[in-house]
Amino acid sequence: MGRGPAGRTGRGQIRIKVKAAGISPISGGLIVMANLSTIVLLPRVGPKPLVASGMLAAADGAAWLARLGPHSGYAAGVLGPIILAAIGLGMMIAPAINTGTFGVAPQDAGVASATVTVGHSSAPRSAPRC
Repeated sequence: MGRGPAGRTGRGQIRIKVKAAGISPISGGLIVMANLSTIVLLPRVGPKPLVASGMLAAADGAAWLARLGPHSGYAAGVLGPIILAAIGLGMMIAPAINTGTFGVAPQDAGVASATVTVGHSSAPRSAPRC
C-alpha cells in the first residue's frame, strides 16, 4: 500500500513531498503580481490605475470562471480564470494597502493597516443601496 504524496510516518507526522505540495496558481499569481505592482508599477503609474485594472482583471477572471461547463478542461476552464483573478487581486490589494498606510508613523502602522483592511471588508456592506 503506497502512501502517496502526503503520507504518515511512524510517529503521527505527515511527510509531504515538495513537488506534490507545490504552490497553488492563485497564491503564485497573487504573490508575483502583488510584488510586481508595488515595487515596479506603483512608483511609475500610481495607485488609481493599478487598483482599477486589478478590479477589472479580477472581475474578468470571475466572469470567465462562471462560464465553466461540465466538459471544460482544467487548463482552459479553471487554471486560466484563477490565474487572471489572482493577478487582479494582486494588482488591487497590495497597492491599496500600501497607499493606505503611506506616510504613517512606524508606531501607528498596525492601526493604519487594520483600518485599511476593515475598510476593504466592510465597504460593500456599508454602501447605500439604490
